[in-house]
Amino acid sequence: MLVVSSLLSFAAVYQDVTQRGSVAWHPERRLKSNRMFSYFLSDAKRSLVFGEGQRNLLYQVDLDAEPQRAAPLPIDEILGVSAVAFDPVDQQIYYAEIHPGIIRRNFLNGTAKETVVNGIYFASRVEIDYIYRNIYFTDIIRNRLDVASLDGLYRKFILSEPGLESIALDLANG
Repeated sequence: MLVVSSLLSFAAVYQDVTQRGSVAWHPERRLKSNRMFSYFLSDAKRSLVFGEGQRNLLYQVDLDAEPQRAAPLPIDEILGVSAVAFDPVDQQIYYAEIHPGIIRRNFLNGTAKETVVNGIYFASRVEIDYIYRNIYFTDIIRNRLDVASLDGLYRKFILSEPGLESIALDLANG
């Protein structure tokens, strides 16, 4: 499996007025912000998960389907999504919530909601290292990058730098 996350600025999502309640996926348009995307490939499926912070929703788009429609994930009680990542090994979505400053995970069917990291002011990026089973995240208020195991244990500060916002993991080269 291959995971490429957060760098999909060419993509856009907009309300499709012809299909009430659905969202159409249009790669040729641009979004104002691209921090809430996670694209993943598996042997069976190409998919995109993303969050819509103002509506407190998470969506999944099956990129192999025609037409490509974003389906809301059945995850309740989300409070301001600021970042999204996907673990293809356990098939779980990780998402940062602005208030109360946490990172949670769920299965795509909405079950097993669990808070894995807390005490974050504003997580602007979340990335999953599915090989070594770690989660990396930035806190743009504190200008820092942290890492923890996927269950939230063993949290460790990595670095602090003004303007720190993005993360890129090179899983192929360690």
